[in-house]
Amino acid sequence: MENHQLLKTQKNEVFQILQKAGLEPANFSWDISSPTVQGWTFPQLNYLEGRYYFVFALSFCILSPGIVELAVEHHNATSWNDRLRFFARWVQSLKKELEVPDLWAEMEKYKLSFSVTLPKRQVNEPISASEAEKISDKLSLLTNTIEQQFDLDAEHKKFVRSKLNYLAEAAKRQSSLDWVHTLIGVSVTIVLSLNLTPDKASDLWRLIKSVLSPFIHLIGP
Repeated sequence: MENHQLLKTQKNEVFQILQKAGLEPANFSWDISSPTVQGWTFPQLNYLEGRYYFVFALSFCILSPGIVELAVEHHNATSWNDRLRFFARWVQSLKKELEVPDLWAEMEKYKLSFSVTLPKRQVNEPISASEAEKISDKLSLLTNTIEQQFDLDAEHKKFVRSKLNYLAEAAKRQSSLDWVHTLIGVSVTIVLSLNLTPDKASDLWRLIKSVLSPFIHLIGP
């Protein structure tokens, strides 16, 4: 097995690129890559626990996250300057990945907060036409209340109206338990789209429950 190393001056260049990009070099550590078919290993720079990394091979580089569209990418880079240019692009891609919020994780977090207590042995029965009409009326009231209470701009008003209209239509075709889950999903989507704080998100959920629960027996306390 042959282990290729970087020069101290080359590692210093890597350090300076991280600093220039506003990333903390102390969050990175040097390792060696997995062996190639020929048994060669190369310097690998890991971010924290190694989920993201950059491998400085002799004629190519391996990077994650990718700089184009893939989670892991291989790029030909026959010279040190080529590898350094790819590294600088990788640093920007990494920085973007670190700074962007994980909307899926946020959604799961709010789904846990937006819970309901359903009666034991709740039957997933169809929603009657009269109950669906009451839901629609209350969703219209809810729309106006949300717009006023959360001081929405025109774009967000349109978004909230579209989502609550969707809920009203869903009540006409979905069964009771299915509709409750749709309600939770739509509520979480509204929270994320309005970029509400956790306190504001709780206020919204209390408002939704207070408006709807007197008219349908699907939402618990």
